[in-house]
Amino acid sequence: MSLSKITLTTRLISIILILLIATFPITGCDKSTNGTDTGDQNGGGSTDGDNSDNTDSPVDDTAVFDKKQAVLMLGQSNMAGRGELQYVEAISDSRITMLRGGSWVPMQEPIHDDKPTVAGACLGASFAKAFVEKFDCELGLIPAAFGGTTLADWKVGGEYYMRALNMADAALQDSEICAILWHQGEGDQRNSNYASELRIILNSFIKDLGLDTSKIIIITGELGEFMSESGRNNVNGALEELGRYYPNYAVASSAALTRQDDIGHFDAASLRVFGYRYFAHFYKMTTGKTFAFDDHPDSYRITPED
Repeated sequence: MSLSKITLTTRLISIILILLIATFPITGCDKSTNGTDTGDQNGGGSTDGDNSDNTDSPVDDTAVFDKKQAVLMLGQSNMAGRGELQYVEAISDSRITMLRGGSWVPMQEPIHDDKPTVAGACLGASFAKAFVEKFDCELGLIPAAFGGTTLADWKVGGEYYMRALNMADAALQDSEICAILWHQGEGDQRNSNYASELRIILNSFIKDLGLDTSKIIIITGELGEFMSESGRNNVNGALEELGRYYPNYAVASSAALTRQDDIGHFDAASLRVFGYRYFAHFYKMTTGKTFAFDDHPDSYRITPED
């Protein structure tokens, strides 16, 4: 057979193969669809949600993080936690640690030691429990909140700012900070510049810690409904305003949370719920899915043993 005939035959075979491939149905993953949950866009903790473990989502929770994560907890007493521990079940998990003296130790409440005589249950415990159960990875809590502080106390370069920064730097030696949790405002209810002042503080932490603004998750929490209406509305409105500046930001609701028998501290059962509400936002922003949990303080309140 001549060379020209061989070439012509080869071309004909190639054309036939191309036509066959073009008409054969292609199967596999459609990467143009993300398959994420389209439910609760606010990441709230509804008890009637049945999509917390969507099978059609491309996100494998246990593969989200490949190293130890850390969460920076900032603010005043309701972040530090004043809940009376005897009124809730203890939370513990070998995957959760907390920073003490620059080193990681197993988590045990009280997590904060800002004021040892009054420190108690805090929202970080339930947040951490939900985190490790969903993502199955180590989580370190950086308990840098301090009771009784105002935004002025948290000014960049000040005592509480530097204390938190040094703690976070220590945590970064073997982990990465995935979220900043903030709860404060009881001492700033009349502060008309709350949003701008808090933004300066958050921006400085992001810069000083070398965090990626496009990735870091920031979650704040509303003041309790038991606070004065005008002051509560001022701070809560400012917290909502901050959503304009951060791509991964949410405000956890304080609706129906109850206080202890004091001026303005959430009780232990409410702090359990609050932590889950914070995590619901984190989970939504991380995976696109809804985190379902029992969203009422009565579900976590127990009677102390004699």
